[in-house]
Amino acid sequence: MWKMCITAVAMCLFMANVALAAEIKIGIVDMREIATNSEPAKKAKATMTAKFGAEKDKLEKQGKELQKQADALKGSSSSQTREALEQKRSEFIRKKQDLDQKAREFSTKVEKEDVQLRNELLDVVFKAAKDFAVKKGITYLVDAGSGILYADPSLDVTKEFMEEVNRQWKESPATSSESGGKKK
Repeated sequence: MWKMCITAVAMCLFMANVALAAEIKIGIVDMREIATNSEPAKKAKATMTAKFGAEKDKLEKQGKELQKQADALKGSSSSQTREALEQKRSEFIRKKQDLDQKAREFSTKVEKEDVQLRNELLDVVFKAAKDFAVKKGITYLVDAGSGILYADPSLDVTKEFMEEVNRQWKESPATSSESGGKKK
């Protein structure tokens, strides 16, 4: 009985050592770099600027004009009649509410488009991560910003991974030509 227990324990220890001996290869990727400097990220930013830049500038201009009116209202309280001052305040409040409504609507549109573009980028990144890891024999592909305090610089595969993301993005039939991908 004891021989059988000792043999079972020895076999378990042997199998654990075999499992530990299997090569584990880790790759570290700086996802902030991918999210800002990859081709799909740059194209998404350009798309957002082209689509919403003029409207953003217009809202900012209206905001500055409204601020000037607010400053003028503060300084003119003693030189105007009470009725004229109330009329200007009412007009200012109406303009402020109108601008606030436009800003909320603009923010909603921008956020909706941003979510769509980020999801497209994530789809490409996740597919590229799997393909890249398999191709390079990487067991774990980890984001450098995920709590890693130190990693050997030789584990950093950000540049190579970005090339894979860019390649797959260009080849992706699911990515519309509007968001920057090229259809096959």
